[in-house]
Amino acid sequence: MGLKKRLVSMGLVACVLAAMGLAAAGGLQVRQQTEERSFFDRKETIYFWYSDSTIKDYMNSAAVS
Repeated sequence: MGLKKRLVSMGLVACVLAAMGLAAAGGLQVRQQTEERSFFDRKETIYFWYSDSTIKDYMNSAAVS
């Protein structure tokens, strides 16, 4: 492999590593912002449909817990 190819390869590897470092730093900032939210802001709503009315009491108790 020629010297020119090696230098180009090393430059590309350096660019990829720099991009990964910047992406990781940006991810840390996003993660810190989401951790500042309260517990109730992070809840997700789950919609569950069922047609058997005999399990209504169970479903209501599971939803509360």
